[in-house]
Amino acid sequence: MTVYRIDWGAMIDRPLVAVLAAAAGLAAAPTVTAAKPALARILEMSGGWPYVTAKPGQAAQRAFALRLVGEAFAQALGTTAQQVPGLELGSAEDGMRAIATVTRVEVNIADVGELTTVPALTLRIAQAIVDERLRGGSLRNMADLANRVANVGPALSRKLAPFLGFMQPSAPRTGATGDLAQDLGALLAQETAGDPTVRFLRVLDRVAMHVAANPHPHTRNQLPRTAKVPELPDAALAPRTLLLPGKHYYYHVQTAIRGAEARVDVAMFHIALPADDHPTKRLLDALAAAHERGVRVRVLVDRDRPTDPYKSTVINAAAVNFLLDARVSVRVDAPKNLLHSKFLIIDADRTIIGSHNWSAGSYFGFDDLSVDVDSSAFARSARRRFDDLWRGGERASRSRPPQN
Repeated sequence: MTVYRIDWGAMIDRPLVAVLAAAAGLAAAPTVTAAKPALARILEMSGGWPYVTAKPGQAAQRAFALRLVGEAFAQALGTTAQQVPGLELGSAEDGMRAIATVTRVEVNIADVGELTTVPALTLRIAQAIVDERLRGGSLRNMADLANRVANVGPALSRKLAPFLGFMQPSAPRTGATGDLAQDLGALLAQETAGDPTVRFLRVLDRVAMHVAANPHPHTRNQLPRTAKVPELPDAALAPRTLLLPGKHYYYHVQTAIRGAEARVDVAMFHIALPADDHPTKRLLDALAAAHERGVRVRVLVDRDRPTDPYKSTVINAAAVNFLLDARVSVRVDAPKNLLHSKFLIIDADRTIIGSHNWSAGSYFGFDDLSVDVDSSAFARSARRRFDDLWRGGERASRSRPPQN
């Protein structure tokens, strides 16, 4: 199998920058060179494990990059703190020192050129500061800067301290919309200084610092994210829906299965049958009776690994044995997957889906809720999902029932 390594920097090209610039309302896009460091860092900290088994095309890569940048904008969106002036002591005169205010250069906002306006701060150190804040997130204070940036010792720190501010990107708020252009506009509105291009590049830097300090869980744990952007499921209008809380589900499902005319498909995490007088027996009897009268019945249940805590294989054993004895088609999912679904599709237009397992606790003890959806479009979508799960499962075999 061929494995491809994602080069985040190579994904930053002129069309990508142009799309973002257009979303920001810029008349002209900044250069790729200017935008690339921050954007590459955003993708690196948001994109998960940088390896894929199928090389995506250029259009898919750009869509993936825009999706990650949009997520980062939403994550970093917040208000900006007010800038505070710095203080500088004048020379001693007649036993007194004058105190003068100076304009601070904000370390977490300024570009290399702005940083070099600070007395004693060289071009080399200014570039190192910008590189470090993109690598490790915003700098908290002078001590943090001295600890993370080479060649900034105690003497230089004392010289720089009056002139440097460490305003922090604020915590995320709930104002993010999830729309890239709207969230970018909100971030730009928080930047009040500089021309539109400078403000745009400052936002990219700010977002890059935020995600560097708060990487996506897939990046932190080296898990892959897919470059393929999933399509939204088709919407389905339902002429009738019925909520089924608690025990109402139990009695409603029995009636629904008894009324089935052609097909019943059941995907269920747990089907508990610890004894012949258990409530689930009535549901299984209804499935067996439907099969006997010619209804096509398929049942898919979870099968866990021996090390998993769910005990699905043991809990489902008696029900699986009962259904196999009734010549009902039963499959179990792959042990590496957790089949946590709980839904039934009856004939061509009815889907009952929700949080109910087939267990006494779910019927009568827990606050479970399911819904009966009367919609042929929804049923088709649910059955496609069931068929995918069914194909990935294996034929069930008789197993040892749970021990009391």
